[in-house]
Amino acid sequence: MLYSVAMTFDALAMHAVRDELESYLLGGHVEKVVPLSALEVGLRLRAQRQDYNLLLSADAQSARIQLVQGTLRRLTDAITPFLLLMRKYVQEGRIVEIRQPTLERVIELSVENRQEDGSSTASTLIIEVMGRHSNVILVGADGKVMDAIKRVPPSLSRVRPILPHQPYQPPPPAEKLNPLSPLIAEQLATAARQAADGSALWRFLQVSVTGLGPLAAREATYRTLGDASAPLSGVSNWDDVAGVLSEMMRPLSTHQWDPCVVAQNGAVIHFAPYPLTQFPPEMVERVDSISLAIERAHSERIQVRPAESLRVPLRTSLQAKMERVRRREVSLRQAMVRGEKAEGLKLQGQAILASIGQIVPSQTELKWEGKSISLDEDLSPSENAQRYFKEYIKARDATREVPEMLDIARLEREYLEQMLTMVELADDDVALRAISREMKEAESGAAGGQRHEPTRSAVKRSGQKPGKKRPEQPAGTLKRFTSTGGDVILVGGSARGNERVTFELGTGLDLWLHARGIPGAHVIVKLNGREPSPETLLQAARLAAAYSQSRGLTKVPVDYTLQRFVKKVKGAPTGLVTYSQEKTLRVDAAEPTPPTSSGRAT
Repeated sequence: MLYSVAMTFDALAMHAVRDELESYLLGGHVEKVVPLSALEVGLRLRAQRQDYNLLLSADAQSARIQLVQGTLRRLTDAITPFLLLMRKYVQEGRIVEIRQPTLERVIELSVENRQEDGSSTASTLIIEVMGRHSNVILVGADGKVMDAIKRVPPSLSRVRPILPHQPYQPPPPAEKLNPLSPLIAEQLATAARQAADGSALWRFLQVSVTGLGPLAAREATYRTLGDASAPLSGVSNWDDVAGVLSEMMRPLSTHQWDPCVVAQNGAVIHFAPYPLTQFPPEMVERVDSISLAIERAHSERIQVRPAESLRVPLRTSLQAKMERVRRREVSLRQAMVRGEKAEGLKLQGQAILASIGQIVPSQTELKWEGKSISLDEDLSPSENAQRYFKEYIKARDATREVPEMLDIARLEREYLEQMLTMVELADDDVALRAISREMKEAESGAAGGQRHEPTRSAVKRSGQKPGKKRPEQPAGTLKRFTSTGGDVILVGGSARGNERVTFELGTGLDLWLHARGIPGAHVIVKLNGREPSPETLLQAARLAAAYSQSRGLTKVPVDYTLQRFVKKVKGAPTGLVTYSQEKTLRVDAAEPTPPTSSGRAT
C-alpha cells in the first residue's frame, strides 16, 4: 500500500521542539547569526559547554525550527536589514526564556544583549511555522516589530501586517475546541451533530480541535476506531475520542515525547513527536529527538522542493511594484481630498477680491463671514486672489482625473496581489518559470499589464495606438485534476492561466469557483450543464481555497456560480473578473488535492 506524503509541522511538533530547545539552549550564548537563504537563518550557540546549531525557516514548503546535526554554513552573500538587526540584537546575546502559546505553532526566544555603550537590550525572536504564512520576526522590548524575514504590508494582509515600527500582533487564535478542556467529549458530540453526513472523523477532528494537523487527526481516529479513514458515524461514545486526545496531549504537561519517522521505499514520508500507530510497525522508526526526526524528514525532500532561487526574485519584484502602487494610491487619495476643497478655494479668492479695498500692505489674514483666510504678505491683494484661483483650478481638475487614475491603480494592485499569490503557491520550477515569462510579457504590454479595453489614460501612458493589434499572449499556467466522480477540474496558476481556465477552456454551463474576496486561482469544473455531485463540488471548493491566499486555513469561504455569470472587468489587467448569482460554502484548505492530478503545470 502506498501512503500519501503530506508532512505537517503541527502544534504538537512545535511543543516537542520547544521542550527540546529549553532543555539544551536556555541560558545559551548566541555566537553567530548565519544567513542561509532569503527565508532561512541559522544561529550558532554555546550552551551547557556544548555547541549547537539552530535552524529557523519561513519557507512555505519546509517551514520549521530545529536543531541540526552539522555546522551551519553561510549559503548567501545577501545582506538584508533583517540580518543586520539580528547581528546587532541577537548575536552575542543570551537566551533567557523560551515560550510557546499553548497549542499554537509559535515559539518565542527572549534574548538579552549588551551593546557597545554598555547598555543592555532585550528583544524577542518569534518563529511562526504556519505554511505560507510562516515568518521569523524580531520584536523589540517595546513590543514593536524591528524587522521580519518576510515583511507583510497591508496590501498582503489588512488584518495582520508585519512591518518595522508597527506593534507586533500574534496570529489570531483558531476558533476551535480546546482538547485540554474537561468538557471536550460533550463539545465534540455537540459539534458532530452539525457536521455533514458522511464526513471522515479525522477531517472533523482537524477542523474542530485546536492543535491537530491532518496526521495527528488521523492518528487520533486510528487509536479510537482502528481505521484512520473511519467515518464520523463510527463513533458511538465520544468519551473514547476524548480519552485518546487526552493521551496524545499528555506530553504537554509531562514534557516526555516519543518522536518517530515513517519511511516508505527508503524515504521518510512523515514525522511526529508521538508514536504513529496508524502505519505498519515495519515502517515506523523511533528516533532520539524531535529535531532529528524533522531533519530526517526534510533531508529527503530538499531536493524536490521548488527552486527558491526562482521564487525569491519574483516575490521581491512583485512586492516592490505593489509598494509603488500603494504609494501612488495614497498620493491620489490625498489629491482627491484636495479636490473636495476646490469650491472653498474659489470662494476664498472671491472674498479677497471683494475685500480688496480693506486689505493693507503686509496683512497676513483676512476675516470674512466669521472665517479666517490666509494671505501672503509679499503679494498684493489681487495676486493673493489669483493664487487661490490657481489652486482652485488645480484641485478642480484633480477631482475630474483622479478617480479614473485611482481605479487604474487599484486594478493594478489587485493584479499584482494575484500574481504574488500565484508565485507563493507555485509548487515546482516549471510553474515559476511560466509565471516569470508571463510577468515579462506583462511588463512589455503583451499580457497582464495590457488592459482588454484600455482607458484613455492607459493608452496615453503606454504609447499604444487604439486599434493596434496586440502581440500574441502567453498560454498561461494551469493544473488539471480529476474528481472522484470523474469530472475534470481546471485550476489557474497565474493571471493569464486564470483567464485561460475561465474564458477559453470554460463554457457557460461549467461551474466556476474562487475563494471569496482574496487573490487566488480561478477553478472550472467541466460539467456542460450537469449538476455537480456533492463530492465534486467539495473537492473543487477545496482546490479554490488551497490555491488562494488562504492556503492552510480552515473554514475558507468559496464562491461558486456558472461560468456564464463571470465577466471580465472593463479596463482591468488580465485575470480580474466580476461575477453574480453566486453561492458560498466554507471549506478546509489544508489538504487540497483530489485523488487524481496531472502533477504538472501546463
